Amino acid sequence: MLAQANEGIYTIEQTQDLSPERLRRFFLKGTGTRAGFVKLKPELRALVSFAKHNLRDENWGLSESFDGIFCRNVNDLLRQTDAVSDLKPDRPRAQT
Repeated sequence: MLAQANEGIYTIEQTQDLSPERLRRFFLKGTGTRAGFVKLKPELRALVSFAKHNLRDENWGLSESFDGIFCRNVNDLLRQTDAVSDLKPDRPRAQT
């Protein structure tokens, strides 16, 4: 699943809830053998990375702050445990 997310390729059906303006702004439309698919534009793709992390590991292998998006099952698990407190940063986040 991470490899598929990293590719940034989606079927047209998967993007049907996006406005035409967002599709034009953020995606390239496939042609030929790739007809019926869209791909994130490189400038947007460069802003996002997908990686597997063990949330229980003390060292996530990250050297800087990051914003995380978790799958629904992870959110449900965190909600059922005290693990949410483990995800809070040790220091205030820098303002950008």
